[in-house]
Amino acid sequence: RSSDLRKITRLQDNLNHLKMRNEKMEKQFKEENASLTEDYRRSSEQFKKLQEKSKHFQATDLRRFVDIWEMNEQKATELREKILEADRVTQDRKSG
Repeated sequence: RSSDLRKITRLQDNLNHLKMRNEKMEKQFKEENASLTEDYRRSSEQFKKLQEKSKHFQATDLRRFVDIWEMNEQKATELREKILEADRVTQDRKSG
């Protein structure tokens, strides 16, 4: 009978130890999960902001490209007109 009581006491101690260990691990996993969830939320927010910045810079770069293209096109047109005028003057002098 006393050996049975010792066995029951030992098993109860073992059970209590396992319950405390389980509670400790559950708490640790919950804390880790909360931390990882926050990291994920923060990373997602940073990625979203990065995408917005990227779209902004793409639009800005496109506008700058178009502006420079139009400016170069205008300069090319002006040069072409000067060349044609110089050619006309040269032809008039040769003819005249």
